[in-house]
Formats: sequence, structure tokens, C-alpha cells
Amino acid sequence: MVGYTTLDDDTQTFYNRTLLVRAVPELVHDKFGQQKPIKMNSTRKQTFRRYNAFAINTTPLIEGVTPLGKDLSKTDVTCTLSQYGDFTTVTDVATWVSRDKVLTEAAEVLGEQAGQSVDAVWRDILVAGTSVFCATDSVGASDTR
Repeated sequence: MVGYTTLDDDTQTFYNRTLLVRAVPELVHDKFGQQKPIKMNSTRKQTFRRYNAFAINTTPLIEGVTPLGKDLSKTDVTCTLSQYGDFTTVTDVATWVSRDKVLTEAAEVLGEQAGQSVDAVWRDILVAGTSVFCATDSVGASDTR
């Protein structure tokens, strides 16, 4: 079996790049979530904080009068990190006798799977949320649930 752990640095970099190039185009939902770096050897939990929006203000200001103002309110969302992964096996004989570049193709297929998997996990988390905006008519009004 040929594994990435037996490859030199240049070859490893080639396959990593090949894997990621095929993964990136599959990411559709990543722009809707927040990402935070996590320090090595720290924790499996991460807390995200969101400050809640203020109600719409339709009252005009009065000259010489300071408005009351608003207090900030926040919502903390805690998540537990999960790890995902997969692999395939390719024998050394397959790499010798195949007309195709078997290892390159394997890296591309795994990259595609990685992109689709990450996107599906993010999608499932997003649709489990509580903020939903639905169009109610053709004029452009919306209903917030």
C-alpha cells in the first residue's frame, strides 16, 4: 500500500494541493458561518457570541433631547468540534501498471468528497438554526419567524 506518510515533501505538497483544488469548488455554505482558530492542545468546545439586533427605530430625534439609547444583548452559542476523514488504498502494482495517474485521481476524488462532506455538515448546522426569512408576497415584504 502506498500512503502519504511514505512520500517526500514535494510529492506530499503536490497531492495536498491536488486534493484541496478539487475540494474548494464544492463549498457553498461556508460563507454563512463563523470560523475561529483554536489553539493546539486547548479544548474541543468553542463558543461563538452574537450581539442581537436592535428593533427598528422610526422615531425622529428631537433637537436638544438625548434619546434613551439601548442596552446590548448577546447570545452565546457553544459547539463541540468533530473530526471527519476518509482514505482509500492503492497498491504499488496499480500505480505501476495503470495508464491513469492513480494517486492523482485518488487525491482528486478524496478532495471532492472532502468538499461535499464539509459543505453538507455546514448545511445541516445552518438549517437547524432558528432564524428563518420567508417571502410573503411579490411586493417584497418578508416574514421573520
